[in-house]
Amino acid sequence: MRKKIFLCLFSFGIMLFITSAKIIQSKNDYTGIWVLDSVKSELTRAMPALPKTIKITDSGKVMVFEKDTEQFGKVTTRLTPNTPPIEIKILTPGYRKWGELKYSEPNGLEISTEYKVGKDDQGNPEWSYHRTESYKLSASGDEMTYIDVAVGPKGHETFKGVYTKKL
Repeated sequence: MRKKIFLCLFSFGIMLFITSAKIIQSKNDYTGIWVLDSVKSELTRAMPALPKTIKITDSGKVMVFEKDTEQFGKVTTRLTPNTPPIEIKILTPGYRKWGELKYSEPNGLEISTEYKVGKDDQGNPEWSYHRTESYKLSASGDEMTYIDVAVGPKGHETFKGVYTKKL
């Protein structure tokens, strides 16, 4: 009889643990297609630079961010969370880019990129700028705030968009 009660309680404990793990996992689920909510976003002249949609996939090892912007078209970035920066290939001549993805609670996801631009044919000097993209979920998990901050020799620029998860 004691053995049956123990097995029953043990089984209940395992089910409770699995259920709570699923709830925690789903609360921080960035994956899916996110659509820009123009009413809740801070839209200024930055509108062409803000992604209309952001699709995030997670293989468990690599996260893929596919952003569709009016200014640049579709841009895809693949990064492994919490690893040292890697060089990311880009097609713009003379540009080099390094990026890293950090994940932490309660801060969310953060992509930090460093761009270095070489001296061009017109004699313009080398220069660089830093960009930080932050992704943070609402408490309910159905809204995501995206903040893009660029800092370089010409100053500081911030873009902020609020996205809703497409079901």
